[in-house]
Amino acid sequence: MFNFIIYEDDKAMKNIYVDIIHKFMGNKNSNYNLYYFSRYSEEMEDKVFNKICGKKIYLLDVEVPGMSGFELAKEIRDSGDWFNQIIIITGYDRYSYLGVTSRILMLDFISKANIETELVRSLNIAINILNMHASLSFKQNSEIIQVLYSDICYIEKNLNDNSATIFTKNNKYTIRCSINNLMKILGDDPRFFKCHRSCIVNLNNIKVFDIDKNIIKFKNGETNLVARDKKRELKDRLMNKVKL
Repeated sequence: MFNFIIYEDDKAMKNIYVDIIHKFMGNKNSNYNLYYFSRYSEEMEDKVFNKICGKKIYLLDVEVPGMSGFELAKEIRDSGDWFNQIIIITGYDRYSYLGVTSRILMLDFISKANIETELVRSLNIAINILNMHASLSFKQNSEIIQVLYSDICYIEKNLNDNSATIFTKNNKYTIRCSINNLMKILGDDPRFFKCHRSCIVNLNNIKVFDIDKNIIKFKNGETNLVARDKKRELKDRLMNKVKL
């Protein structure tokens, strides 16, 4: 789930951001939420830092009464969040603020005059970064395991119980979760595809898809089958996928 957090006191500009985000996300297989704040408050702070869960992309206007976008960005980083992406937006000279950007690990600095083109570019980079570092967390025995999405080759249902095995590039793990529930977790990420009722594959880690034999070969050397009714969709997804 992607969460877009807009911090902007100008309602007209806020509507422009919203329109751009809707158009941008309409072309992607991802769920998302939009949150809008026109000023800083304790209620906003509690919602942003404690109640909004999932991947976050911040669109912060430089000049908002009470707390600037730069000050809010510093609050975000001071909270320990160095993962989610921050885009600063201003109506002024974009280069006059470059000296402070490294301290808040800002993704981009956008002029409102070029918002239509620059925001789309920045959103695409932000989503790719967030997806690249996404991981699946679960408990195995007494340990908490975190497996990067990028390392997963495929996940297959285990026989006779409600668990599955995660096959990575160089390891495998058992997770106490059904394939259907795992697909609900992974389904927002365009890399993952359910090739039959018992298996989820990572498109980026498919080495060969033998269309005639309906067999997938993964980068870890293992193979799996594709349901006949999923064959055409898998072929289309592989031909048109975006590398993450």
